[in-house]
Amino acid sequence: MSQSSKVVLLHEERYGSRHGHRSFEQPDEFCPVTAVQPLGIVVAFDAAWAKHDLDAAVTFLSNDCVFDATGPAPDGTQHVGRVAIRQAWQAIFGDPSSKFETEEIFSSGDRVVARWLYTWSSGHVRGIDVFKVKEGRITEKLSYVKG
Repeated sequence: MSQSSKVVLLHEERYGSRHGHRSFEQPDEFCPVTAVQPLGIVVAFDAAWAKHDLDAAVTFLSNDCVFDATGPAPDGTQHVGRVAIRQAWQAIFGDPSSKFETEEIFSSGDRVVARWLYTWSSGHVRGIDVFKVKEGRITEKLSYVKG
């Protein structure tokens, strides 16, 4: 079993699976995942993105997570909390032609940086995400693109 699979299983065991054991709207009942490093959490989160599994992706977020979107230029839009972030991501997850591919990922302390390629039916863009992870949850996802 890969490290990302182990992280997903541990995360689902602690916080519920995408199959209704725990919804993204329920308050956190923390059972800290101290054995899982921030890099493992983000790798598992990226796996949910790759599968277009919005329900699973949102379970990795803290209730007060901050997501800074890349658009509109120049500063993007900030979304706070699981409900707002879920709405912001709905169109991307709903587009079957879209694909995120992590090209490089590394961590330092509670921060993780992922360089990625996002493609869709009519184009592509490269960018990075800067994550902050605390107590087994993503508390910040700050996104930046080239161009």
